[in-house]
Amino acid sequence: MYLYARAIALLGSVRASVFVALVPVVTALMSPAVLAEWPTAPEITGMVVVILGVELSLLLNRDEASTVSGELGPYQESSLRP
Repeated sequence: MYLYARAIALLGSVRASVFVALVPVVTALMSPAVLAEWPTAPEITGMVVVILGVELSLLLNRDEASTVSGELGPYQESSLRP
């Protein structure tokens, strides 16, 4: 939970919310070590589609994210004021 909150602080809520789609992918990748279950071909295909979708959405919105370039967003600036 701390890492997700940190990602929101660094990337902004819109860009960080994209990473929620990766939770099933991480779970499926951990299943061989934890449950001794290997993903099937359709599951691997689904993981690739999800990863490509996340990458595509991040590439398309790269110019709109001001927090990545080091600038403060409007909500971050207002929280710094007394």
